Amino acid sequence: MTTAQKTSTKLSAKERRELERRRQQQQQTILLVVVGVVLLVVVVGGILLTVLAPVDAVVDDKVKTAYSAYDGKADYMGVTETGYYYLGAKDAPITVEEFSSLSCPHCYDWHRDVFKNIQDKIQAGQVKFVYIPLTNIGSFNSEPMAKANICAGEQGKFWEMQDVLFDWQARYGTSANDSRRLSAAASALGLDTGKFDTCVNSSSTQDQIKAAADDATKRGVNGTPTIFVNGENIGTVGLNELRGVIESKVAEKAS
Repeated sequence: MTTAQKTSTKLSAKERRELERRRQQQQQTILLVVVGVVLLVVVVGGILLTVLAPVDAVVDDKVKTAYSAYDGKADYMGVTETGYYYLGAKDAPITVEEFSSLSCPHCYDWHRDVFKNIQDKIQAGQVKFVYIPLTNIGSFNSEPMAKANICAGEQGKFWEMQDVLFDWQARYGTSANDSRRLSAAASALGLDTGKFDTCVNSSSTQDQIKAAADDATKRGVNGTPTIFVNGENIGTVGLNELRGVIESKVAEKAS
């Protein structure tokens, strides 16, 4: 008889039950640890797959040439003294300012139906169009999108990026704010993504977003799109009305 067997025979029934209970507890503990490790590997693997997988970021090729009419007209694109991007002659007689949100459906409609159809006025040197980004109005908070728009502007692609982001409003919804997706858009537009990402995360870009919000409050803007013409709030106007206002102001300046 072995020593273990001798020891076992000396144990009472109660002690043997306690010994068996401890053995089962140890087995359960080991099993739980193994299951936990397996689950952790699965979760971490899933996260890595999500992070590393290519993100869907549709950028229509037409966007890349949408503003080719301004090629060679560097003085028709710039930034105002208050930090807003503008399109058109710096000294144009008419300044049209739009307070807008990239997550606002009406702003997308206005961008497509009005802004796109006053390009002739802008290219003719009659209008300087200024875009003022608001992020807390619309279907969702669009701060990351607005920052991406500003930072694309730093590399000369403000208006192209804006076309992309308005398209993404309906295509991706709040997921349009995804940093990987925004960086992919920057890459598709030929931007330096390192500089772009640094800009997006900079305090100066955040300051521009805050300045626009403060400007909206100061000027009584509580909805988007809100249009100002030569400093006068004319609300949300359609194409024909805006063209009429522009032509009337141009006539006044000429007289």
